[in-house]
Parts: sequence; structure tokens; C-alpha cells
Amino acid sequence: MEQLYFKVLIISILCIISSNVQYHPPLQNFPPDIYKAGNQNWNISKDDYNKTYVANNFGLLEFDGLRWTLHPTPDGSIMRSVFVKNNIVFRVPIGVFGIKMKT
Repeated sequence: MEQLYFKVLIISILCIISSNVQYHPPLQNFPPDIYKAGNQNWNISKDDYNKTYVANNFGLLEFDGLRWTLHPTPDGSIMRSVFVKNNIVFRVPIGVFGIKMKT
């Protein structure tokens, strides 16, 4: 009986410890007045240099960890999708197949 009690106690302690060590990535909220663009973001992608690209209603947002840079679409259309592959940014505004931009 003591062995069963000891085993249950050890398993309970291990479960409590393992639930407290879960990884929670750091999150930071940026309001639109910080990045100076629209309040609706559609898609996010990251390149090998840790730059973040966000498809936004006003164009493509680029974040290097310190500064936000807005790259508006030539015709002012909404940027719906962004994807980075081999440090080439593929951005897709509404009504356009895709635009390529090197990082």
C-alpha cells in the first residue's frame, strides 16, 4: 500500500512540474498608430534575417525589430498575402497574381 501511495505521489508531482514548464513565446501587441498603417492585418511571414512581413490593408509592413516600414501597393489595393521563401518576399495584393521583392 505504501508503494502505491509513493508512486501516485511521484506521478502527481511530475505532472505538476511538467505543466508549469510549458513554453510561452513572448507576445507584443502593436496598435496601428505605432506601425502607421491600417488596423486589419491579413497574413504574416518571416525571413531568415528575422524580419517580419505583414500583409495589411494599406500595403506590406516590414518590421526589423525596431522600425516599421510600409511598402504601399502601386495602385493602393489591399495586400492580402505575403510569403517569404529563400529571402524573396512574395506579396499578393487584391487583383494581382503576385509581386516579388528581395529582402
